[in-house]
Amino acid sequence: MSTLKRLRPRDDEDPLLCKHCGGRNEPDAVDCMFCGEPLDLLGRLDTRYGEGATEAKERRLRDRLSVKRESESFMSEHRSRIEAESALWQREVQEAEQRKRQSQTAIIAIISVAGLMMALCLTIAILGIAL
Repeated sequence: MSTLKRLRPRDDEDPLLCKHCGGRNEPDAVDCMFCGEPLDLLGRLDTRYGEGATEAKERRLRDRLSVKRESESFMSEHRSRIEAESALWQREVQEAEQRKRQSQTAIIAIISVAGLMMALCLTIAILGIAL
């Protein structure tokens, strides 16, 4: 979109011009769509709803605050779910590591017993030959 088109207001709209970048915004905008800077709403009449600038600004700020609260509650619900899943995953990993250690210990015990049996058999064989 060219700069001239962005700066030139249309007749059917009541645009808000950003003082920072000069971008044209929607009539109910609070922040600039182009640069994100807050728009200066003081002294401006909201002809769309017939309210003064202060009431319109307060209403917009309340709307933004309610949306922010909803998004925070949504994120906290997801955060708690993610933390619960993470704790479950960590518990499963710890259990798997414990089973691995137990199986390694069992294998070492079996090999040790087999070694002792071989040593005992060799000792009996040597004693049998010697006698």
